[in-house]
Parts: sequence; C-alpha cells; structure tokens
Amino acid sequence: WGFSMGTELQFHSWRVFVLVAALPAIASLVGLTFMPESPRFLLEHAKHDEAWMILKQVHDTNWRAKGQPEKVFTVTHIKAPKTAEDEFIEIQSATGTPVQRWAVRSLTLCKLVC
Repeated sequence: WGFSMGTELQFHSWRVFVLVAALPAIASLVGLTFMPESPRFLLEHAKHDEAWMILKQVHDTNWRAKGQPEKVFTVTHIKAPKTAEDEFIEIQSATGTPVQRWAVRSLTLCKLVC
C-alpha cells in the first residue's frame, strides 16, 4: 500500500517502511544529544561539580513528579568511585625487563576488563 501527497510525491510501501524503521534511530539520536552524562561517568572523570548539579536536577525532578513539595537537596559529600588510573600498576622503565613490564601491564589491563 502507499499514499501520495499531490501528484509529485508518491510513497510506496517500501518507502513507508524505510521511513517508519528510521524513526526510532532518529528519536534516539535526538534523545542522546540532549541527555546529560551520568553522574558516575562525571565523577570518574573528576568533574565533581557537574555530577553534583545533575544529581540535584534528578532530585528536583523526582520530587516534582511525586506531586509533593520540593525538599532541599542536602547532599554535601559525594564518594567518587575508583577510576581506572587508580588501579593501573606500572613498572618503571628502570625496574625489571621489558618482558616483566609487558606482563604486569597485560595482567593489569586484563583485571580491569574482567
């Protein structure tokens, strides 16, 4: 099936299918463009002020959604998660052989991935 818009534009069934199939991708692209980063991501990248602001925004939005009067955001401390740099062990170039340094680097990366 299909439809036409005047005499110039005719949408056949395959064109309608492509248009309908593209709508979720377009909606996702628009949504991800305006969605803020997660507070955890920001904390891991040492952007504590931005993470605090997003947490405050989520707090305020949740209270408004409940239909209750807003409460004051009372968080004063945020515990930052460990970052990959905190767990990375590196052997200095003066210590060990190149094979030992490669082995330690590989094991550390494997621990981070697993």
